[in-house]
Amino acid sequence: KRPKVGEKVPAEVRAEIKINLTGVLPHVRVEWDQLREHDVIFLVRMEAPAEPYQGKLADLTVSEFPKALGISCVRGAEIVELLDEEGNVISDPNPAERKTPVGDGRVARVLLDP
Repeated sequence: KRPKVGEKVPAEVRAEIKINLTGVLPHVRVEWDQLREHDVIFLVRMEAPAEPYQGKLADLTVSEFPKALGISCVRGAEIVELLDEEGNVISDPNPAERKTPVGDGRVARVLLDP
């Protein structure tokens, strides 16, 4: 959405995130399938550092952590809905109305932090 009057950032930023769960362990798949409306996820951009970090993570300061692990960007996103491969909504808050997800593909419709 366009910025509100007097604002410079958009009022709302929507996105679709495609997730492929092929080869994922069953308990991890269940966690992805349990995402519900208003759950918050973080999108992390990482690139392998030229030299792998060899020390203990606990020894890193907050400012050293991203560089040591190759983290270049973090962005928050709020789940609006989660769809399976056939476009069925699987994030229904009512457990009685949830469908068994079809396939390995998921689409998370999200609101990004502006």
